[in-house]
Order: sequence, then C-alpha cells, then structure tokens
Amino acid sequence: MKAGFFKNTKNMVKGFDISHFNNINWSAMPVGEQFAFIKAAQGVSFHDPAFQYNWHAARAKGMIVGTYDFWVANTDPKAQADNFLNRGVDWSLPGVLPPVIDIENQVGATPVMSAQMDKYILNNKNQCRDNALQLLEIVAARSGKTPIVYCSPNFLNEYLGDSVSFSKYGLWIAGYQDHVPHLPAGFTNWLFWQYSQYGQLNGQAAGGSLDLDYFNGTYQQLQALANAAS
Repeated sequence: MKAGFFKNTKNMVKGFDISHFNNINWSAMPVGEQFAFIKAAQGVSFHDPAFQYNWHAARAKGMIVGTYDFWVANTDPKAQADNFLNRGVDWSLPGVLPPVIDIENQVGATPVMSAQMDKYILNNKNQCRDNALQLLEIVAARSGKTPIVYCSPNFLNEYLGDSVSFSKYGLWIAGYQDHVPHLPAGFTNWLFWQYSQYGQLNGQAAGGSLDLDYFNGTYQQLQALANAAS
C-alpha cells in the first residue's frame, strides 16, 4: 500500500491493544474483535500487573493474541530482553502473534521525567538506536520469531536518526486518522495500524481509553502470522 493512501477498512480484521490501565470485561467481549495485543513488560524490571490475567482471558476467549514490551532507551538491551522474554510466552503456540517492541516517546514517573528521557534520546541518537536494534535482535534469536516494531510514522527518524535499519522487521504503525499514515523510510508495508486511542468495546472497557487496531490482511493471513491453521 502506498503511504497515505486511503483504504476501505470495512473488511479489515479488527483488534485492540491493552495494558493494566484498561479494565476489560472479557466475558462480555463483543464478537468482531479478532485479536488483542497485551502489554507484558517495560524496561529492565517492570512487569505489567494485569498481563497474566489478560493473556489467559484472551486465550480462553479464543482470540489471537500478541504481547509487547515498552522500550526504555537508557537501559541495557540484554537486561530488557530478559525482562520481556521471562514473562512466560511461548511464541510457537497456535494463536500467538510475533513479539512486539514498542518504540516511542518515553514514559517517566512525571511529565518532566518523560521530557528528560526524550531529550536523552535526541542527544544520544546513535547509542539509543543501537540499543533498540540489539533488543530486537535478542528477542528475534530467543523467541524464534521476527519481531514487530510499534512506532509512530516519524519517531525512528526524528529520535533515532534512522528508520531503514528497522525495516527488516514487521511494522505496527500508529496514526489516529482516517487514512493509513505515511510509512517510515525503508518500510514498504505495514502489518498493523493503531488508528484510535479513544476506542470502546460496546462500553465494556473502562479505566482509560482503548487503543484500536486493524490488521493489514485477511483473517486467514492473521492466523498464519499467529501459527494457527484456518
């Protein structure tokens, strides 16, 4: 798909992504939400406290599931990979999507800390880029799957000075608009598109706005990506 080209989303596969900030009533999950990405970890020590509950609830619901790690720029990539990969996910199981590394603006304990961490990336672009790439390489080697990179259209170039080096990985792109965002340099397509951060599942989500996503393919292609037969 060409960057910025509007695509009819009527028949696209729908999904959402969540963390402990969301409270999902899994028993009332509406039909039509076919996949869920669930936050597992962040940095070298944080474990999302709702991960295990959400993971097993989504699996029990029969959904295709994936999990993501929120990248922290100034932490050791090996330690961060250990923290993510030790969450107990088996990426070879049917119905499990490849691991995701969420590379975006940093989240600190306060807005000031967040801004300081973003400034740190801008002042240390090469080191932060290398850390992110090393994290992806470790996750790929140990999970046996090619990871997916989550990012906004411009983050890799603006903050890390390089998006081409990341383009061998799958792309989950964030852009809250009615057309597919432009692709970062080096990427020729996208797998997932986070198109809204203010979604609701028929009123069944609480505790924060819900991120909504599309998969760029058929449900059968989504199953194939998740090791599952149609």
